Amino acid sequence: MAAYEDTRDGVLLTDDPAKIDLDAVCDLVELQDWGAPRRIVRTAFEHSHPYVLLEDGRLVGCMRLVTDTVMFAYVDHVIVAESHRGRGLGAWMLGSVMARPEYAEMHRWMLLTENAHGFYRTLGFDDFSRPSYAMDIRVPCPKE
Repeated sequence: MAAYEDTRDGVLLTDDPAKIDLDAVCDLVELQDWGAPRRIVRTAFEHSHPYVLLEDGRLVGCMRLVTDTVMFAYVDHVIVAESHRGRGLGAWMLGSVMARPEYAEMHRWMLLTENAHGFYRTLGFDDFSRPSYAMDIRVPCPKE
């Protein structure tokens, strides 16, 4: 798949590996205080489909997608830098990724959120229609 790029108000959305600085991504994730060690975050981004928001070459947002590209996509680490919040960049980033032609056949998009339900509902996400279908195994994240 060729690198994806889109722009809005001087902000570049891309999945081009040559433009993704994983150290900067890890720095941004660490600011969220979600508790995952840096090496875990780096590995997660390396083994999924990362997207970044860049303004003047500087990272201002990121997200990653774990997907088979046709049936299921798990959205994670949707972050916009505090200095850039309130501009609609998070909604634009996720909406743009979801609208990619490569994902046109996707019929299940999923994410987990502790406190951003309202934001994700504006993008079409909702509570599980059948919560009894969803199961998980929780293992504590390694600490370093």
